[in-house]
Amino acid sequence: MISVKVSEFKSILKFTPSDQPILVCGKHGIGKSEIIDTYFDQRDYHFIKIFLAQNSDAADIAGYLIHDKEHEKANRISPEWWPTDGKPVIVFLDELNRANPALHNVVMDLVLNRMLAGKKLPTGSRVLSAINVGSDYIVNELDPALISRFAVYELLPTVQEWVQWARQQNLDHRIINFITKKPSLLDGATIREEQEKHLDDENINKSPDRRAWAKVANLIQEHELPLPDFMYKAISGTVGTSACAQLKEFLGNLGRNQIDPKKLLMDFNSDMRDRLSQRNIQELIYLNKEIVNYLNSNYEDLDHFLKDCISSNLKKYIECLQFLEQREAIAELLSAIERSEKGITKLVAMNTEILDLLSEQFESYAN
Repeated sequence: MISVKVSEFKSILKFTPSDQPILVCGKHGIGKSEIIDTYFDQRDYHFIKIFLAQNSDAADIAGYLIHDKEHEKANRISPEWWPTDGKPVIVFLDELNRANPALHNVVMDLVLNRMLAGKKLPTGSRVLSAINVGSDYIVNELDPALISRFAVYELLPTVQEWVQWARQQNLDHRIINFITKKPSLLDGATIREEQEKHLDDENINKSPDRRAWAKVANLIQEHELPLPDFMYKAISGTVGTSACAQLKEFLGNLGRNQIDPKKLLMDFNSDMRDRLSQRNIQELIYLNKEIVNYLNSNYEDLDHFLKDCISSNLKKYIECLQFLEQREAIAELLSAIERSEKGITKLVAMNTEILDLLSEQFESYAN
């Protein structure tokens, strides 16, 4: 079986003729279904997803026979998902190897001929399928004749592809940074949940996967460090106790080294410069967000002296980013200010030097 990255698989989807069925294999939670769904949704295809494991017999997929008393014959009623407008569709057969073997003949006709109960899918329609593979899954053996109809690929997304996707989805930067530092935990292939062996069923060992880390990112998105203990229990239930323990240690260290936006704006000193030099772009963008939020929330309560102080320290912060050549972070700060209609806009308007500095760096970054 040939292994492909996400970018390679998308190219394969693009250049494979519509009459060639595709079967993608891989571990659960790596995004097989989502990648296929998103790819065709972006191209405005009507996407039909059938969970084969949820169908018990052929009639669930092919439609039911109804007796026509007048003509003394049986008519088959097409299933609800069957296309009626003549436009090509994408039929995605998920969990093919969990399907009742009695369905395989129906699936065979759909895969081979793009036909179902004597009716043909519109010209240009495509059939794809996905399965989980490995000894950990309870699945049915697939007929070699059925497999032979597909072009078969094993999807092996890289860690960097997940990180890029996570950034595009604006997932919590702390989880992205954690996975960047601990890439082996993304799919949990080497995780052994020693702490969970007391379970009656030792097969119920929770381990992390890409889908689970996205859920954890959403869980902690609105919470500052340190996280309360109950939240770590929720995280353990999502990615397993071993992965959670390592995340807790990482976030604990991060919390101790966290830069307080208020302290930065009140007293930007050499210690701040040293700590900023150790931050990556995602951490700096998150800090920008905290700075903007702080000023928006507190600007009206600041007296003239404090506003001058904050204005001076904000300028020092931007100059530090300039010295560190963090142009993307400066550009993101300017964008955050422009999107804001509250305190920070007024503060920057008071100090033309800040505005000129931001604009100069933004233009440099854009070019």
